[in-house]
Amino acid sequence: MRRQVTRQALLRKKTSQKALRGSPVATHRRSPGSFYETIVSRAGQARVCVIRKVGGIGDVLMVTPALRQLKKDFPKLHITYAIDMHTTGSNIYHELMKNCPFVDELIDARYVDHGTYDATVDVSAVCLRFERQELPAINRVDLFGRAMGLRRISDRRSWYKVEDDERRWAAAQYAHYRSGGKKIVILHTASMEEKRCWPIEKYLELIRLAEQDHLPVQFAVLDFNNKYSGWAQHSNVLNVSATTVRQMAALISEADLFIGPDSGPMHIAGALNTRSLVLFGSIPPLARINYYASHEAVTLSGLSCLGCWYKACPINTKCMKDLPSSTVYNKMRSLL
Repeated sequence: MRRQVTRQALLRKKTSQKALRGSPVATHRRSPGSFYETIVSRAGQARVCVIRKVGGIGDVLMVTPALRQLKKDFPKLHITYAIDMHTTGSNIYHELMKNCPFVDELIDARYVDHGTYDATVDVSAVCLRFERQELPAINRVDLFGRAMGLRRISDRRSWYKVEDDERRWAAAQYAHYRSGGKKIVILHTASMEEKRCWPIEKYLELIRLAEQDHLPVQFAVLDFNNKYSGWAQHSNVLNVSATTVRQMAALISEADLFIGPDSGPMHIAGALNTRSLVLFGSIPPLARINYYASHEAVTLSGLSCLGCWYKACPINTKCMKDLPSSTVYNKMRSLL
């Protein structure tokens, strides 16, 4: 029994070292007949389907580095990306990916006909077994790449493209404030998971601090969960919650800074290289933003339970609720 524990500890240590080198997929051994080997056996002239049935905006985007690498390695490969097309309003995942240059076809993940493809791979459930506190933090980009059999991903930043007309529209929304010398800061108020959310009171304190200091900042608020109804009371706040997902992305692309929790809009900001302060508690920053050079993690110091992932919290989510607005405000000022 002692020897077994020792071997497990050694394995975790080696895995951690590989993760720190930033290339956990590099050591993945592909089995014969795998998704990738099928592509190779057909000299890259194959039809393949990558399936992501569940997950949010972030998951849809974090699959894209592996898809981009596949198309780079095999230009004649026909890639179908099967995604959720029925559980969200406005079919937002299709909207995210509809202009992706390295995806040949988007389909509903419910209706994949496996027989029409040379190879398929379902990456819907490949991550959770790696996301535990006792294991090293590995970015989902690498886990998706590993599931596809990739030995390397040369560009690990998620993909998203804002079209020129969308960028012009977003710039027009900010034009009045920019003409007055203001910087634009996007505030995203909530993640899909309550445990990852910074309390709305903290955002309001952040806004008040800027008001008190007469800081030349205009906050553009994305409050999709209707956490607060009084945004119009603040002269330095523009409520842009009533936007489509593509309009939201355009607004993020034209902002000077994004502030918010681990969320889909945060990944859009990363894909667009928008400077960001990301508020983390239960999710290890290394597992989410290590491939976004534009992003900086903000965490509450002194907690041994940071990075607990999905465990129920026995201390009332102290990691997020006690993260001071003054800490975020000072970091914001230093970046503007």
